Amino acid sequence: MRKLSYYSLLLLVPAAILVWTSCGKDKLRSKPSIKLKSISTREIETVNDPYLIVDLDYADKEGDVGGDAALWVNRTYLNKRQTALKDPTDFTLEVPVPTVPRQDGQIEAHIQASALYLAIDPGNPKQPDSINLKFVLRDAAGNTSDTLDAGMVVVIR
Repeated sequence: MRKLSYYSLLLLVPAAILVWTSCGKDKLRSKPSIKLKSISTREIETVNDPYLIVDLDYADKEGDVGGDAALWVNRTYLNKRQTALKDPTDFTLEVPVPTVPRQDGQIEAHIQASALYLAIDPGNPKQPDSINLKFVLRDAAGNTSDTLDAGMVVVIR
């Protein structure tokens, strides 16, 4: 009887380990995730209309990230000086993302400086716009990531 319990224990322990390791959780989710890898500058001038380059890392279980409106950029005006701003519906930019069927990778978003500023009248003398940037990634199924707060960028005109 005692030998039987030892044998059953010898069989149960490896079986339990096998079940425990095979039922591991998948780290990727259907909801995409994004992380800020780098941002080209925190101060950008509008002379010659350069691009602000934002590098993001992404992960998506289905790998269906990409398209014309896959990355949304929300801009929030932070200046204390009150001035007329562009239409509030203009505060969100849609940045195209190449469609590459991968579960993880990098997105390099190029945003022109002229698309970043929000004040219609920069004042005299011209004052820079302090803008907070937030990013949201959407996949082809319509799942959206959590909002990534990339921090403040100053647009100098």
